[in-house]
Amino acid sequence: MEGSGFRVLAAQSTEEALQIFRHAKFVDIIISDMRRPDGERAGIDLLKRLYDSNIYKPYIIYCSSSSPEQKTDLKARGAFGTTTNAKELLELVLQALKYKSVFD
Repeated sequence: MEGSGFRVLAAQSTEEALQIFRHAKFVDIIISDMRRPDGERAGIDLLKRLYDSNIYKPYIIYCSSSSPEQKTDLKARGAFGTTTNAKELLELVLQALKYKSVFD
């Protein structure tokens, strides 16, 4: 993402990510993995905690595997998209930026 000109902030845990989002008002998009040391469903947990904290930003899951059921579940929970492909990730980011005003 940085090679494409984006500024990237990285967090290693859900708690660290929440701290960034509470204080960094310039965050436009959130990209999360599904699994972290926080748990197997850490990506879903972060999305729920963001909504519980009234933080609404385009949320994309970028992970190593994704079933059609997982994609449907994440969309139902409010995720902008999910992918296992780097090219598709960039396409999702560009789409999210195009529609960013819907989230603000």
